[in-house]
Amino acid sequence: MLRDLLTVAARRGLLRVPPGDAADQILAANIGVTLSLITRPDADRDLGLSDRVREAALAAVLHPGAVRPADAVTRAGAALTLRALVDQDPTELTAGEYALLRELLDRLAESRSRPDPA
Repeated sequence: MLRDLLTVAARRGLLRVPPGDAADQILAANIGVTLSLITRPDADRDLGLSDRVREAALAAVLHPGAVRPADAVTRAGAALTLRALVDQDPTELTAGEYALLRELLDRLAESRSRPDPA
């Protein structure tokens, strides 16, 4: 369910990372908070930890704000958005075209961590 919701977010251009990666990060944060809280005595539990980790996890996978100005769209973000849209309906592409486009879009999406060529 989380992956499906994040795929919708990707189609809207809201994700900084692919939906699967975002789901993995959010799930790992949830598990970590849960384990941390249940291993502490009641008196030592910081229930605000959950809110702080949730906000940090969302900040790591989502672009700030629901609407971004056009000049804030990155090449990597546009590739993630297009990849999610193509995955939703690849019917107008041959299997080879679909595979090639996915490979190219994945490469562009990964470019967010590499410096732009000069």
